[in-house]
Amino acid sequence: MKNILIFIAAALAAVSCSLDYFPSDAMSSSQIKQDPGSAVYATDGNYSMFKDNLDYNGTVMSGNSYMRHYFLMTELRGDNVCLSGRTEDPLYQALCYNDDSNLYNLTYMWYIAYKIIYGANTMIESIPEGDPENDHLKGENYFLRALCHLDLCTMFAQPYALGRDNPGVVLRKSTDCSVTERATVGAVYDQIVADLKEAIRLMGNGTKRGNNGYASKEAAQGLLTRVYLHMGMDQECINLVDEMLAGATPESKLDPDYANLFANSLTSSEVLWCIGCIANDVTEQRSLLGSMYYSPDSPGSTGWGEMYWSQPIMDLFGRYPEDVRFSTMAVPYNSQAGNMIYWPVPSTGEDSNAATSAPEFICYSNNLDLSPTGSEATGWTATYTYEDPNSADPGNPDVIEEELPVYTEKYNGSGKTDPAGEYTRHYVMIDGVKTYATVSQKYGNRQTYPTMFMKKFSGNDATYPLLCSPIRIRWAEVILNRAEANAHLGNDDAALNDVNVIRRRAQLPDNAMFSKGNMHGYESVLDVVLDERRLELCFEGFRATDLFRNGKTMDRRFAGVQPWEEVAPGDSRFPFRIPFDEISVSGIPNN
Repeated sequence: MKNILIFIAAALAAVSCSLDYFPSDAMSSSQIKQDPGSAVYATDGNYSMFKDNLDYNGTVMSGNSYMRHYFLMTELRGDNVCLSGRTEDPLYQALCYNDDSNLYNLTYMWYIAYKIIYGANTMIESIPEGDPENDHLKGENYFLRALCHLDLCTMFAQPYALGRDNPGVVLRKSTDCSVTERATVGAVYDQIVADLKEAIRLMGNGTKRGNNGYASKEAAQGLLTRVYLHMGMDQECINLVDEMLAGATPESKLDPDYANLFANSLTSSEVLWCIGCIANDVTEQRSLLGSMYYSPDSPGSTGWGEMYWSQPIMDLFGRYPEDVRFSTMAVPYNSQAGNMIYWPVPSTGEDSNAATSAPEFICYSNNLDLSPTGSEATGWTATYTYEDPNSADPGNPDVIEEELPVYTEKYNGSGKTDPAGEYTRHYVMIDGVKTYATVSQKYGNRQTYPTMFMKKFSGNDATYPLLCSPIRIRWAEVILNRAEANAHLGNDDAALNDVNVIRRRAQLPDNAMFSKGNMHGYESVLDVVLDERRLELCFEGFRATDLFRNGKTMDRRFAGVQPWEEVAPGDSRFPFRIPFDEISVSGIPNN
């Protein structure tokens, strides 16, 4: 790796326990040894780099932060997000599986991850053991080193379950950076496990330093349950969750106030670790993570508001509209009286991904006529307006209006048509093709896409409504980690019990709970768990990895500017490209 990417300068500054200020760089080991108290400042500098907009190659760019890139890039690889238009932001390439090695989000993410790792290594090498406070501080740095290596492997390598011997990332276990080579995925994961075990041991000797922006023994344990799950170490995952609970019920670990969980992430009892941010961190609201998903006003005003819930996840939530995970996090833009119906139709615009020649798809929205149309339909007619492809003047095409009956069908939990199914969906017939449609309250749109904002990443500050301290580890995930591990081992009752704990907190009724005798149409307990993970952890960066490590194909055939396709586990496009700035100097192979 470039020496310039890993050299860090000294910085000293006063710091409080509320994460209100950190220096951006770690200190050298010699300075730490001369002034042991400065290890606190330097460690807080390591935390700060998750949120800072730091200089890279002489440039500081608004919105160029580790936390923004991690959450957007990992989530856009999945199927929860509808991006409503082409954008100059390189997140567009992340969505389309069409990134290249010169994109600034990839370059900055790689650079800062290794900068944090170098800073953590400096602390690990310099802080002496034996004093509880020093032990805890050293353990925090082991945690940060493990987290960054895990994030890098998540983004730049195939999931562990697809092969230990696949190429991973550069493994840095010390400040000695004289050799740069890609380790295997297995080697990186083995080191992550070792680091987290050491973090647990060391932080068990001290006391957590402040709010949820600081690491703790429980945060390291929670992260280790995730790592065990990724590695297929299911019994180890279960045992560790049981140890963490120590006889307490999983219900007691969840924040009962889900509506304010994310706004109160720094203090919520459910949160094991988050990236602590405060108002002083805000330079321009539209550069914040939450800006892409939400704007308190119109799209492009306070926030960009260009990314929405995909239709499949809205359909999943739509089975139980009382689910607080949607009702409190989803905000329709410009709600209006009346109803509307919408469905995906192909665009005649340029390809969204020239590499695959996949067309863009948009969502066509129109008013819903509630007049009867016949016995086969629901009693509704949709007016479909489109440009005549056979117009004599293509530059000024004729507009055609066609009235279409709206039909309904029953389907089960696995999404298959079922005359006795529990759920209803709508469809229209276009050119003889069944096209699934959504009927909803009328609200505004952006570029014909119904604008349903998502506000998980907002609400931390009244002055800056888009500010958040994004959560990286919380108890709901830990409980679902145990549920999935039990599903893998065939412990169906235990898995479904944990799923039901999560569903009850979401205020779902008793008839929405699962048991082996009532699977609500699902074909396997694992499918139940994966859908529950999707509902609970959406937009937190889990979805694509959850599917691929379980051998599941991802269906991205929904309205949005992503290619209309299915993506199978092991797709060579899934790992992000390693930055050109790295491979051009070190010569390591790219993806």
